Amino acid sequence: MAPNCKWYSAKVFDDSGNGNSGITESALDDLVTNRKALNIKVLNLSLGVSSGNGTDTVLRAAVNSAVNNGVVVVVSAGNAGAGGIIADPGLANKVITVGASNDMNELTYYSSGGITPTDSSEDYKPDLLAPGGSQYRSLILAADSNTADASTSTFGDVVSNDYVGLQGTSMASPFAAGAAALLIDAFQQSGTTWAFSSSTQPLAVKMLLLASATETNTNREQSAGANPTLERAVAFKRSLAVVAVVGASPVAAPDPPPNRN
Repeated sequence: MAPNCKWYSAKVFDDSGNGNSGITESALDDLVTNRKALNIKVLNLSLGVSSGNGTDTVLRAAVNSAVNNGVVVVVSAGNAGAGGIIADPGLANKVITVGASNDMNELTYYSSGGITPTDSSEDYKPDLLAPGGSQYRSLILAADSNTADASTSTFGDVVSNDYVGLQGTSMASPFAAGAAALLIDAFQQSGTTWAFSSSTQPLAVKMLLLASATETNTNREQSAGANPTLERAVAFKRSLAVVAVVGASPVAAPDPPPNRN
């Protein structure tokens, strides 16, 4: 999506894929502390809380704090399907929470169901869909971490440093993060200086991505369950009611866009 971006990574899982919210929160603190020195404007988190009821108010506060410090935060919605729920940090009202679409513009069978906010730190979710791959259509070509091909120990890695087909909202959120980076670059090319000082600019990016999104107008693939509600008649995204500064002129937020399917 944004091939000329430089990127920094924070390792929050061990080599077996185990981690915890505390490690993720520490990584977020480090990245936000160094955001100016390293020019970090977008964070992607392809992860979610899997324990308990999927909520972690400390982690939610950490990602909202990152946005308050001038960083766009993009989070995968999770792969629990229509009957599952989006977990933290994807519940946070200021982040961009991304579900997965297939290459027929359908919501994938595995994308977690939407949520209705229960307090002011949450919002209607998900925010966007982006390509996440589907076993029923096309997978996403992703880097192979040199584990055994076919994900089985009996089938060894044939070619190192190659690629593998994957699906999941963890594939979708980087597409949205790249789109956010391109939008930030457009701002900067037009004379905007990134402030790293408040949520105003990150929420402007979120507002523009949501306002320019199109509705799928299709049902979830494989008739695998309900679609997230648009909520356009009775609710709106509270985190978008901002005034965004683009260049030298303030741009007032339009009527809040609907909760996108």
